[in-house]
Amino acid sequence: MSYTIQSGDSLWKIAKQQYNLTSDKDIQAKIAEIAKENNITDINLIISGSTLTLPGLEATTDTSGSVFADWTNSSSNYNNLLTGNKVDDFQMFDYYSLGNTPGARGEKYGQEIEKFAQNYINQYDSNGDKNLDFNEFVNMQMESFEDMFGESLNLSSYELLSLFGDQFGQLSSIGDNDNNDGDEKYVDEYGLRSLLGLSQNANVDKYIDKYDADGDGKLSFEEYKKYNEETYKNFYGQEIDWEANSLLEQVEENFNRASEQNFTTGTINAKQFAAFFGVVDGQDGLVDGSMTYENYNYTPQMSGFEDALDNYYDDLFNN
Repeated sequence: MSYTIQSGDSLWKIAKQQYNLTSDKDIQAKIAEIAKENNITDINLIISGSTLTLPGLEATTDTSGSVFADWTNSSSNYNNLLTGNKVDDFQMFDYYSLGNTPGARGEKYGQEIEKFAQNYINQYDSNGDKNLDFNEFVNMQMESFEDMFGESLNLSSYELLSLFGDQFGQLSSIGDNDNNDGDEKYVDEYGLRSLLGLSQNANVDKYIDKYDADGDGKLSFEEYKKYNEETYKNFYGQEIDWEANSLLEQVEENFNRASEQNFTTGTINAKQFAAFFGVVDGQDGLVDGSMTYENYNYTPQMSGFEDALDNYYDDLFNN
């Protein structure tokens, strides 16, 4: 598989993300393999824009442009959208070729929108598992925004990252996909960034490696509590008094909030994305595989249509 080096990449980051590795030993071994495959003599020197061959990974769909690219680049559609003027329809698939009657077309609609959703996912599925993990979802949002508006998003905004987290959590929880393991509460790398107020690109491995006593790649409450104890001692030069000013309750509250958004094991699959597209497709009163101005203009906010998504999922996939 070929991979184009992005600004801010390192071989460590590429090996970890592209091969879904968690242990330092495995990452270091993979770095050596990548370096050998690409004749790299200095593993700390890679050039943005250059192409790497990643051994052992199958090629995935080209991610150089989103499904919106031709649509946005062929006209001033998004400028018109923002100013309330007419935009061209964006065709997900040819609805009227599915059958001669509304009933016949309706029977195949679910299959076609799921195919479209899978093709959409494939454009951002860097590890080839046919799903979107949180990193891939964020990259999708950033690339789509750049296609739409011609400029890059600034992920240093904590509010923006939280918004993406909310969206990802809602989509990935449709149906039987559960991001949490039973009643266990923990903080993964994304939750830890949230707790520490860090951006998406910030490296939190050093925190997890240091305080992850059981080596499961995430922090339990006791492990996170240990982090607070050491941080407090280093800053103030004394042991923390958990009874003072309800500090323990505050730490527990922060931990519980962050543990509600753990995305390390969560993914969005084609059925879940199809549910989203189906709800948006119906915003103009039609369910026809075509996104019109009314679809875009009245697309509900993610936090406001959980029931619609659930009902759509139940009707389309559980009958």
